[in-house]
Amino acid sequence: MAANTKMVYEDVFCIPHRQGQYLIYFPLKEIVLSGNAGLVNLVHEACSGDEQARARLGVSENFFANTLDIEKRIRQPLAVDALPPFAPTNVSLFLTNNCPLRCLYCYADGGKNKLRMPWDTVTGVLDEVLENVLASGQREMTVNFHGGGDVTSAWQLLVRTRAYVDSITASNGIRARTTIGLSGVLSDKQREWIVRNIDSATVSLDGGPEDNKLRPLANGKPSFPIVHETLKYFDRAGFGYGLRCTIAESSVSHIGQIVRFFCENYGAKNIKIEPMFPAGRADVHRTVVRSPSAVAFVKHYRSALKAARSFGKNLIYSGARINTLSSVFCQAAGESCAVTPEGWITSCYEVLSVDDPLAAVFFYGKYNPELRKVEIDEELRKNLFELNVLNKSKCKNCFCKWHCAGDCPAKSIKAEDMLPDEYPDRCYINRELTKDQLLEALKNE
Repeated sequence: MAANTKMVYEDVFCIPHRQGQYLIYFPLKEIVLSGNAGLVNLVHEACSGDEQARARLGVSENFFANTLDIEKRIRQPLAVDALPPFAPTNVSLFLTNNCPLRCLYCYADGGKNKLRMPWDTVTGVLDEVLENVLASGQREMTVNFHGGGDVTSAWQLLVRTRAYVDSITASNGIRARTTIGLSGVLSDKQREWIVRNIDSATVSLDGGPEDNKLRPLANGKPSFPIVHETLKYFDRAGFGYGLRCTIAESSVSHIGQIVRFFCENYGAKNIKIEPMFPAGRADVHRTVVRSPSAVAFVKHYRSALKAARSFGKNLIYSGARINTLSSVFCQAAGESCAVTPEGWITSCYEVLSVDDPLAAVFFYGKYNPELRKVEIDEELRKNLFELNVLNKSKCKNCFCKWHCAGDCPAKSIKAEDMLPDEYPDRCYINRELTKDQLLEALKNE
């Protein structure tokens, strides 16, 4: 669009499509058009306040005003005195950082240490969350079980914690909802317990036997046969789970085959595919495992999407989501409450150790065993609410900004540290796959 006229309405984007054709996108209006340079210029004039251009487009001045409803959906409070009080009604418990696997790309370096959350921390945190649920009038308490490795490595603690959740919710007449993140390395007894006691799960798996070389057990043996049996058990039991797949350079050309394998062998409706990011153990093993190129990831994701749809499955990549309008990528921007084995309160599932440089960003409190209370640093918490796309200058003119919302905060900060003057690979992926979704929406109108 021409740049010699000040834009009155700026939330419109011109996206080159093919020779002489453009997508003209109003994300906050959920409108996408296709046209030539003439239409682009006409829209630019209309957005700059030209009444004749608006008349030719058949839109009124009100069209270029964001509604209060949309403003509420995309803005976050930033001032400390404007923050909602810290009173989480759901919590994520990282009961341990031990793990039966030694995935070469593990961001948390799972299994390096074998810390377990003290029982007093478990009960103290859950009691506080319960108080918040009751005070809010809600009838459900949500507990998410995770590990900085695999939460089932602290099996007895997991079982005991789940029983405690049942006891405190039942005695107060509310429902307990539980989710869990799994490596899938389980015995039949553990599988049966999960089916009976957990509402839903996400299981990590990187493909069939040939695509799991990066996921060895701690003893070096392959993990795939055990995970495969876990998923088959879940399917026979009718248990709800999703699959989460990490793609490295060595597997990027196999994404289509991997997704087809998942669809043919497992009942998971949702399959999430993410490119590997160099963090944790992946930093150590860069000579063995590398991130895929953005171009290759997009190319093969597209073919995998076709395969998934042919089976009636949902293929998901976290940075492409045109059905989401938000200024924040995830709840790490001030709304997440996760507890590490040592009792630290973190807003990010990928920052779990006080030794992580990003702990200074995402750790905003700690459980105090003497007071049996979570103590919060409100200034640090305020800073989390500022992790939104409004504060990212690189995102200002990007058509994805209200969808990816500046992308994963942890990955964005790390990428900025590594390449301060460049856009990270995920930006390319986000734009290309979001553009695909826009073209599909245009096609279906």
